[in-house]
Amino acid sequence: GATQAHKIDSTLRGNWPVEVATLVSLGRQVLLVPAFPRAGRTCVGGVVLVDGVPVHETAFGRDPRRAVRSSRPADLLGDAALPAVPPVDVAEVAGVAGARTAVEAGVPVVIGDASSDDHLASYATLARSRSDVVIVGPAAVVAAAAGEAATRVPPARPTGSRAIVVSASRHPAALGQLAGVRARGIEVVEPPVDARAGDADRVLARLAHDAHRSLAADPRIDVLFVIGG
Repeated sequence: GATQAHKIDSTLRGNWPVEVATLVSLGRQVLLVPAFPRAGRTCVGGVVLVDGVPVHETAFGRDPRRAVRSSRPADLLGDAALPAVPPVDVAEVAGVAGARTAVEAGVPVVIGDASSDDHLASYATLARSRSDVVIVGPAAVVAAAAGEAATRVPPARPTGSRAIVVSASRHPAALGQLAGVRARGIEVVEPPVDARAGDADRVLARLAHDAHRSLAADPRIDVLFVIGG
């Protein structure tokens, strides 16, 4: 059968712990590889690093809506228990050999270290060999599971069409990317530079309003990207 994959954020934000626990409650086995090496996200000793720094010690640990409190996915999975989603057993492994052993032993969630694309490919090969395993990880992991490159050149848009990017992120990396997008003549809708963390709901409501206004004003817009939480 086809490889089954589930994408999560490379910096451990979002509802992924509950999603993983739910997969397990439905009888699935999960191979979690929380790494995107080409973007500086690696997993070493069960800890997710961003350019060598534990993710909860970076700007992602200060996210106003989804701050990451721990860099260890196993810890975050421990917080996922809900009445209908019991706690799950977890094994942290250093490589694909350990992952294979844990998977064959029936451990519900296996978390694999990874610091290169070759590591991702090895885990993807393991997942493809087991129809009962769902591989979980960032975009690079899902792409490896599909046997595709993590980055593809998008098809050209028809002449006269336009794209718009809506971003809620104020992270320095995102701001740099948005500057590049804007330099290409693509419209960017984002929060004001003086937006405060305590005003998150108001800022997001204003962001949605501004995005809707831009879309309504230009019928040529046929590509919409929404990013940044």
